[in-house]
Amino acid sequence: LTTLPDFSQVRLLKILRVTRLLRALRVPSLMKYVAPLQTLVSSISHTVWYLVWAAVLLLLLIYTVSIAFAQTVASFIILEGLEQVEEQTPALLFFWRDLWTSMTTCFMAISGGLNWQTVYEPLNQLDAMMGKIFIVFI
Repeated sequence: LTTLPDFSQVRLLKILRVTRLLRALRVPSLMKYVAPLQTLVSSISHTVWYLVWAAVLLLLLIYTVSIAFAQTVASFIILEGLEQVEEQTPALLFFWRDLWTSMTTCFMAISGGLNWQTVYEPLNQLDAMMGKIFIVFI
């Protein structure tokens, strides 16, 4: 009868195979490239937090300004009536009718999705102060 190899011998053979494989891949010569890669990944991961906070700040700015614009338009609609506003200035309702639409309009204006002058004119005709706030926002 032949004896089965001991588990420690099998383990030793596996370790030798892995060592041979690593030597074949020349991992030690590749290790000099790992340190700069680690530095790059670390820098990117630390920078992501600044990006998140910048996005939060931008969102709060858009939210705050959009509240003022939507409130001004809502007050005008209450005073004049919805039907009259729809007939006279449909662009005002299209761009500034509620908070979500105002936020979307502001984002599109600062990111180049809309020509900001198209958005500015109906708001400025309604209230010159809101027009100036929009210009400062842009």
